[in-house]
Amino acid sequence: MSRYLPHKIVYKKKQGFTPPMKEWFRDELRVFIREVLLSRAVWDRGFYNVSGIKRMIDDHIVGRREFHHQLWFLLVLELWFRRYLDS
Repeated sequence: MSRYLPHKIVYKKKQGFTPPMKEWFRDELRVFIREVLLSRAVWDRGFYNVSGIKRMIDDHIVGRREFHHQLWFLLVLELWFRRYLDS
């Protein structure tokens, strides 16, 4: 790509990217996170505190508390269970 881009862009030091999960869980992903984390499968697993998860989702969406890290971990864990244990 050095033919098309400036030298400082091509050889720039690698840097990380943090997705805006806090905002996504309040907007674009709010329906998805509810569908996944408040689903029947989550209730049936029996080791989640589903009412606590619901409170976390509600508090995060309205801005009372920031739970995007916890919700992300729970979401990834649940999707992992579905992919590798439920099938």
